Amino acid sequence: MEMRGGTRDLARINVNLQRMLSLLLTVLQSPPVNHNPLEFRLRLILTEEQNVLRRALRLAQQQSFATSEFQTLIAIIYRDDEVAQLTVREWIRASTWARSADRDSLVQMEHRFAQMRRQLELIVPELTQIFGVAQMRYIVPAKYRDPPLEVTR
Repeated sequence: MEMRGGTRDLARINVNLQRMLSLLLTVLQSPPVNHNPLEFRLRLILTEEQNVLRRALRLAQQQSFATSEFQTLIAIIYRDDEVAQLTVREWIRASTWARSADRDSLVQMEHRFAQMRRQLELIVPELTQIFGVAQMRYIVPAKYRDPPLEVTR
């Protein structure tokens, strides 16, 4: 597949993915709070997301690369984040109910995940330039796209 976007689009994507990776590493480096299955699942998802983010960043820094591989990695990042967002909300709810974590930790975690989601929302226009509107519905889940993409035939 031929890449449509320019190097500026790719540079913006890299900046936001780097910010997301930094936030993700902060979450992963923090000690476990509850040691429960939700927290274990969340860490597994975040570890996969971290590995895929690193691969996508390495790939995007190359002079020429397979756009289809980059597309696959970006799609995985969005799907992982979608699952992580759901899991962290469950974890926060369970931690609040069980009073197993202090409120400040929960608010901080919620804030970091909101920031990660925002980084992914910010690169949608650049990804649209690279992959085209028709492909975006297969790469980026609808909740990250604002306004929803319209495909003309």
